[in-house]
Amino acid sequence: MTVVIDLPAAITRRATSGPQDGLVVGVDAGGTKTLAAALDLATGAVTTGRSGPANPDAIGLDDAVAAITEAVGEATGDREDVRAVLVAGAGTDAATLGEAVVRALPSAVFVNDVVAAWAAVAAGEPAIAVISGTGSNALGVDGEHRARRAGGWGHVFGDEGSGHWLGREAVGAAIRAYDGRDAPTLLGTLLCEETGAASAADAVIGLYADGAGKTRVAALAPIVSRAAAQGDAAATALLARGGEALADHVVAIADALDLEADAGLPIGLTGSTWKAGGALTARFAEVVAQRLPNAEIRRVETPPVVGSLALALHACERSDAIDTLLPDAAAALADA
Repeated sequence: MTVVIDLPAAITRRATSGPQDGLVVGVDAGGTKTLAAALDLATGAVTTGRSGPANPDAIGLDDAVAAITEAVGEATGDREDVRAVLVAGAGTDAATLGEAVVRALPSAVFVNDVVAAWAAVAAGEPAIAVISGTGSNALGVDGEHRARRAGGWGHVFGDEGSGHWLGREAVGAAIRAYDGRDAPTLLGTLLCEETGAASAADAVIGLYADGAGKTRVAALAPIVSRAAAQGDAAATALLARGGEALADHVVAIADALDLEADAGLPIGLTGSTWKAGGALTARFAEVVAQRLPNAEIRRVETPPVVGSLALALHACERSDAIDTLLPDAAAALADA
């Protein structure tokens, strides 16, 4: 069973009668960093604000809210003409984070980060978005704005196919090979290079000593694609497992929303882990094609904060600016 997501009415309406000046702010509050982008409705200029991670599962609720407000404050400066703020936040308990964000920023609309990813895929039209970064999550929205989420259950119990999942599984494969429980794998060698350890055992001891934090473990994910590129069987199989797990998210959403007849349905892949490519994306596409043969799978290079800005424009009744102002803003934020 997928999770029913009630999209705020403010982001599903399509109106063009909103303000012609002032700022709209989109925020991507993720597990690694927080980025706020303020778009000037009169000039099209974009200013940004940055702060640290804002996933309360990893750093606690108070620190997450503090990171979000810091980034918004930096992006807006001393301006008082803020027309709308859309915060897309990570974490398993979106309701609690959303309530805390709105207390700190009363004008804000809060959504789960995967909602902004969906908006970045198709500017708020029917689509499925699949995030695979530090964590993983997926959201599908149909033509009636019914929304279903699969995944997003955090690094301890979920996040299959994510950077953290790949890093954790790579360490597990390396240590099993070290024990002699599995065949030798290049993952052990690359793990030692990455951590500066003399052996896979020392690497694991060092990771535990450092707290084995979510971001630290996720940073190990690239060794999987590096090993796979050199023909390592364990790494290739691991990428394929990750791709299949992410595809299962899409299949569950398609079943819940009855999307099988939707020819050309966009499925957008966003997040740094998709850069692994190879067996990850190949297996993902293979499994999705069995369920949605007409789907259009594509990498979304647009930063998630642009999706937040698109939703903020809907919220302040300037949907027209998605065509007139957002493209240039997206270009300005391409390397954000």
